[in-house]
Amino acid sequence: MKIEVLYGLHLFLIVAILITLLILSGVVGMVLGHWQIKAKWLADVETNFIPSTILGLLALVLGFTFSMAVSRYDTRRDQIVKEANSIGTAYLRAELMPDQYPEQIKSLIKHYLDVRIQFHAVKDDLIKDEEIAAHTAKFQTEIWKLMVDISRTHNTPITALTVAAMNEMFDAGSERTFASKNRIPELVFLLLFLVAGIGVASMGFIESVRNEKPFFNVVVLSILFALVIGLILDIDRPQKGFIQTNQLPLLELRESLNQESR
Repeated sequence: MKIEVLYGLHLFLIVAILITLLILSGVVGMVLGHWQIKAKWLADVETNFIPSTILGLLALVLGFTFSMAVSRYDTRRDQIVKEANSIGTAYLRAELMPDQYPEQIKSLIKHYLDVRIQFHAVKDDLIKDEEIAAHTAKFQTEIWKLMVDISRTHNTPITALTVAAMNEMFDAGSERTFASKNRIPELVFLLLFLVAGIGVASMGFIESVRNEKPFFNVVVLSILFALVIGLILDIDRPQKGFIQTNQLPLLELRESLNQESR
């Protein structure tokens, strides 16, 4: 199993540590700049070039990473709608089955739907995640065995359509599970941290050389960078962030199925 250090830490802790490290980077730059105030090589260098280039690179990487996070968020949201639609279709197709089978299949689908709703609340609990995966596989197996029995005794076009609907329901569940675990690689965030630290340090260095007392600017810039990176991290946390994908399609489907069975 892939180990993700950042995903296991609380978002506030990450932002606080990042602010602290960025401010420390700026202070280091300020100290180095103070030592180099009288250096001759600075007189021949365009001092704005380095921090401007680094901060421009940081803006580019931030925009790229934010785009990745939003794209994954949209995919997870679409997968919830797709899974809700596929479960609803499978439930309706169950009505077409012969004899006593409709009620058995519909009951299993309801339990399956409950498990899929619980999947969203797993967060980073590995034990709970394994339990949800086991329950999902259990109900999929039971539904599929039932459909195999029906196909052997009632091999009709309607049965084939229902089997296809069940298969699509399982596929939608697998796609949603994968989408929830498809997060931005932590290496991208480490690159963000590195570029932000170097950018703040270079700004502290240059402004210290100019005797402009840059500590306030360093603090403000560090906080802003940390908040933006924290926002990207939050969007990329589908089951534990503050910005969550809406479970309403699945919740409304469960309510609709419960009302139908009354």
